[in-house]
Amino acid sequence: KVNEVNVHDTHLLSTLSLVERDRSYKIRSAIFISFFVTMVGGWGTVLYRQTTGVYFQQKYPGCVNSSGESYFPLAREEFGDDKCFGGPLNSLRCGFEQGE
Repeated sequence: KVNEVNVHDTHLLSTLSLVERDRSYKIRSAIFISFFVTMVGGWGTVLYRQTTGVYFQQKYPGCVNSSGESYFPLAREEFGDDKCFGGPLNSLRCGFEQGE
């Protein structure tokens, strides 16, 4: 025996399905945006701390001149170029210029 199907009832079901899909889309979008913002914020923090010398000061806290200023600007130019700069960077407190 076949039940009667009212056209109005199927329209209601398809409308509910659209509402559920819209809600699902909004939730997925919110999750994606929150992951993206967290990722960009994390990388931004790392980038800021690298460019301002925070990590350098943590790794080489004694790498400062006689007035207490960090050698970070000099190290930023000279570290990693495979040439021994010497001078203040070639000391135990500055990590021997990372072995150059």
